[in-house]
Amino acid sequence: MPAILIPVPAEPATDVSAAMAPRYPDAALKLVPPSDLDAQAAALSAGSRIITISSTDGAASTTLGTQAGRPALTITGTGEGLRTAARALADTKSALTDGATVTGMTATVPAATGPEQTFTDLGAQAIRLAGNGTQEIYLGVNQSQFGGPVSAISLQLRGTHTAIPTGGQAALSVYWNGYLLSPQTLNADTFDITADVPAGHIQSRNGLRLRLTALPALPAGGDCSGPRGRQGAS
Repeated sequence: MPAILIPVPAEPATDVSAAMAPRYPDAALKLVPPSDLDAQAAALSAGSRIITISSTDGAASTTLGTQAGRPALTITGTGEGLRTAARALADTKSALTDGATVTGMTATVPAATGPEQTFTDLGAQAIRLAGNGTQEIYLGVNQSQFGGPVSAISLQLRGTHTAIPTGGQAALSVYWNGYLLSPQTLNADTFDITADVPAGHIQSRNGLRLRLTALPALPAGGDCSGPRGRQGAS
């Protein structure tokens, strides 16, 4: 969708309005006073939407309808319930519904937000890579999982790996949105990688990819038949 209007009062709750950005990264978001809604909506491109976040009594609920001739989503509630419902829009695991009104809209991940998140917090219960050749794992990382806009990211990756046989080779590479952050040759039985993500590579929705590349040792005489060793990292 090309644009989204968000009607807000004179002093909007910025943390609630900011929940829209990760959900609609390609749309132009515009905060407008309710009195200007009709005029602003008339000038929008086809496919644009209106999202209203309103503080009311009772449990948080979301309602679909039309407003100023545009498809509109209205989120109502009070206190933390309203904030949770708004943040749920940024959760890629939020399900679609076939009803005009929905209650109990909440984000399922992460369990808690903050400037420091573990892999478990981000939804990865265990990370293990094993086998010869190239093995990799992907983890989605959204700015909303840190509780708000992110301007800098520092990644700390620690783990262990099985012994590399004499003559074998293994390396662990870390990619952020396809950008190579840190390649590390595995030799000791542990690894410790710290890498900063360049500001230009931070998006509202990001992807962290860990890639293990392992080559087994050639047997004496160069005969490659028979069982081969396996390398692994976790």
